[in-house]
Amino acid sequence: MAGGPQHFLRTDSRLEQGQCGAPVISGSACVGVVEGIVPVGHPLAGLAAFVPAAELAELVAAEAVARDGPPPESLAGLVV
Repeated sequence: MAGGPQHFLRTDSRLEQGQCGAPVISGSACVGVVEGIVPVGHPLAGLAAFVPAAELAELVAAEAVARDGPPPESLAGLVV
């Protein structure tokens, strides 16, 4: 699965090292996972890179198919 463009967001609070992998919450929904924090001194400092939930769902589904084969026909429409 090829990677797409990086997604960045600005947070209300400062993210610290070690928060990579943390959920990105919007309202009451998890909309992604923190991928990395732009370091101080970089032109994009204050932003965090994240992977959107839809891309994560595609990756998980692709890994499941690679491991287990395609889903049964009865479940095919349910796979994201």
